[in-house]
Amino acid sequence: MAEAGDDKVRERYRALGREEPPPELDARILNTARRAAGRPRRRWVLPVSIAAVVVLSVSVALQVERERSDLARQLAAPAESGKAPAPAASPVAPAAPAPAAPAASDNLMRAPELERKLEQAPARAAAKAGRLSGQSVESSPEQWLARIAELRRAGRNDEADRQLAEFRRRFPDYRIPDAMRKEIEPR
Repeated sequence: MAEAGDDKVRERYRALGREEPPPELDARILNTARRAAGRPRRRWVLPVSIAAVVVLSVSVALQVERERSDLARQLAAPAESGKAPAPAASPVAPAAPAPAAPAASDNLMRAPELERKLEQAPARAAAKAGRLSGQSVESSPEQWLARIAELRRAGRNDEADRQLAEFRRRFPDYRIPDAMRKEIEPR
């Protein structure tokens, strides 16, 4: 049961027509979309990104190698001058580490290993200095201690005492393991 007013409203709505964009605008939009879909992709992006990763990796590896050789040179310098190196600071994180420092975080993860190497560095440097000067020093502190233990077992205690005194003079900071200490100490 439609009322007369409803018919008038319907006629007015039909008279308004449909609101659409002009056909020219619609055609321009469709043409632009077709051109964009037909463009060739940028084929250079993948090779350039791979090259960037390779260059970055190589430069990081070279930097790490340079730092290692610098550390080795610093540890060897006191041995060449005949002086014992200054006690090394323990590898502790700086108070305000830089947020993008992967090398520092890598070193912190291996702190016990680095600390052990820094403790043994004076002994290794002194052994190297002794070899360079022609003195009779074993190739490592461990081998020298093994030689002293052999002297004790052979009953050559005087020579073992002299070797142990020389060892302690050259390697004052070297920590002798307890098992080895029992074998080399005077009886």
